[in-house]
Amino acid sequence: FLSQFFKKFNNVILISATLKPFEYFLKLTGLENNSDCLEVKSEYNPKILTIIIKSLSTKFEERNSLLYKNLIKILAEISESSKGNIGVFTASYEIINGLVENGLSEYIKNPVFIDEPNLSNEELSVIINKYKELNNAILISVQGGRVSEGEDFPEEKMDTVVIIGIPFEPPSLLVYERINYLNKIFNNKGKLYGYILPAIRKTIQAIGRAFRSPHDKGIVFLIDSRFCNKVIMENLPEWILKNKIVMEYQENKIKRHLRKIYDMY
Repeated sequence: FLSQFFKKFNNVILISATLKPFEYFLKLTGLENNSDCLEVKSEYNPKILTIIIKSLSTKFEERNSLLYKNLIKILAEISESSKGNIGVFTASYEIINGLVENGLSEYIKNPVFIDEPNLSNEELSVIINKYKELNNAILISVQGGRVSEGEDFPEEKMDTVVIIGIPFEPPSLLVYERINYLNKIFNNKGKLYGYILPAIRKTIQAIGRAFRSPHDKGIVFLIDSRFCNKVIMENLPEWILKNKIVMEYQENKIKRHLRKIYDMY
């Protein structure tokens, strides 16, 4: 469809932060012939510290009460140390339900707003506006959802972003066939292009909600051991990984670090 659309024009200029990998984009849009790609270094350099918690995994088979309780403890430590609003973006609504069912409200004393799947757009707008009016609140939503891809939180409306898990699509026949199809087109890169990168893009979009201007600053938590995977690391942008700390989770360790870090950030 796009290749037919582009034929109407003599020249086309496409600008986006999510065009890479260029090989994949050009092939899918029918622009692989007669096209030049240019990656421009951005002058936009937000002050971001990224903390990767590598000792926990949200893989489906590892989701249990102990995992959820540890995640809740991490959120509690972050909320006790943070000086501003916190955005929490999970890999799925199942993880949000797991947090709620395992005592989220007992550990978290800050106001908590949850983006539930049955909320209307109007109800969600009310929640977001209430969240933005506060300076010590927590907003919980999913990566790839209405909040993470359609809402901005500039000017210190969200100082800390917590990413819980990577939003990989659940295994299905459709996913399997997509990977096989892309393997044939892109020399066995089907899993990367059809499964891994779409999930990473959702993570990047969620993180970007809090950093909308050159003056924004804050802390990003990536909670899942898979964020240390080489392929995942290679496909996260430099502005997220430029200043990073990789650490194991130990109770109260995050709190001790954060008190010093938040004073700097």
